[in-house]
Amino acid sequence: MTNNTLGNSTDNNSTLLSLATPPPAALSSPEPSHISGRPMLTLDTSINKNSTTNWIFNDDKSTNDNHTYTSGLVPSPLILPVDNAHTTSNDLSTSSDDGGTAYKFKNSPSKQVTTRDIADNAITTPKIANNAITEAKLSRDAVHVVWDDMSSGNDEVFYRSNAGDVVSNPADDLSNTAGSSSIPSIAVSGNNVYVVWRDNTPGNDEVFYRRSNDGGASFGSTVNLSNNAGFSGAPSIAVSGNNVHIVWYDQTPGNSEIFYRRSTDGGASFGSTVNLSNNAAESAPPAIAVSGNNVYVDWRDNTPGNFDMLYRRSTDGGASFGSTVNLSNNAGDSGGISQGIAASGNSVYIVWRDNTPGSYNIFYRRSTDGGASFGSTVNLSNNDGHSDLPAIAASGSNVYIVWFDNTPGNFEIFLRKSVNAGDIFGSTVNYSHSTGDSIAPTIAVSPNNY
Repeated sequence: MTNNTLGNSTDNNSTLLSLATPPPAALSSPEPSHISGRPMLTLDTSINKNSTTNWIFNDDKSTNDNHTYTSGLVPSPLILPVDNAHTTSNDLSTSSDDGGTAYKFKNSPSKQVTTRDIADNAITTPKIANNAITEAKLSRDAVHVVWDDMSSGNDEVFYRSNAGDVVSNPADDLSNTAGSSSIPSIAVSGNNVYVVWRDNTPGNDEVFYRRSNDGGASFGSTVNLSNNAGFSGAPSIAVSGNNVHIVWYDQTPGNSEIFYRRSTDGGASFGSTVNLSNNAAESAPPAIAVSGNNVYVDWRDNTPGNFDMLYRRSTDGGASFGSTVNLSNNAGDSGGISQGIAASGNSVYIVWRDNTPGSYNIFYRRSTDGGASFGSTVNLSNNDGHSDLPAIAASGSNVYIVWFDNTPGNFEIFLRKSVNAGDIFGSTVNYSHSTGDSIAPTIAVSPNNY
């Protein structure tokens, strides 16, 4: 029997709701002795009684605990056992009034569990919008968001997350200082959430940090990671397992340098600060990416006499870094207020703006050997307009690059995609199609989606 899952999660003890094809033989309703002492999940399936839908309900994914009903034989209401350990409420009664694609909770009729594209047998996960059944483990991956907020009258760093599709309320003020807190960066690994930002509460701009080890439900105290007398800003963070890597630019030495700190215990403590650029020139905002034990950092630097894109990598989780490599190495102005870097497996992808052609274009290089070497530079925008602020994301062999571009006459968001690990990119797509200016894009990707 083939199941098209409509409600599983990564937890092996999760409640499961699925469609089945081809139709199995009808089974009778579970006997009272089978469900004795367990809370019931009641579904009003009457609207589907004349359909060809075959419903399979399974409360613990075991093969011997399925309860299957063929068309015309689905009892209404349908009562199913739900394991006590998976619920926070004994009343999980639901009803459907739209053909069975959305079930409303009796105790909260405005909330819904949605099964998307049932008619197409799509493999989906229900959206859970009721805190009463959070522990039923039917929620999708949590989403964590940070931003710069001026609601209080000064810049603060706010944080918000969801549980499934339930957005936490209210947003948390992570910085909560009298100073200006801005430019946050966030990374997540399992239940650990890490946030860094720039903060001038001490009297100069510093890099502040907070960590949650319970999925964002609470955060530990604020840590001043830079803790010096100079200007520290534009922090960027990446995480791999228990290793947390943070970079920023710092003017404490008298010129701007790229500073780096790492934690090897899930962000509980950090090692000493390392100067990755360590030159007499200006080193501008860095970007960082991690893949396993490999750590990749790039930044804009005018050590060669003009601004070029410089790069360093570590192959031992940030314990040490190799020599600095000039990735752009031309006579133009390379880099800007943000650069893009992404890693997937042994592939490393770097994008930046460059005016070597005469106008600013989006340049790109990739490595297929874990950042040991890079292929030739490719002009991805290749037009006479102004192309700027590139961002990049990668998942498996798919690579996505976005930027803003005024070639159409106004600034639009352009996108190019590669499906073969950045070897070849498809045509440029105008993603915004607006009459006004669209600028400063960012992009993230999960498998099979962007």
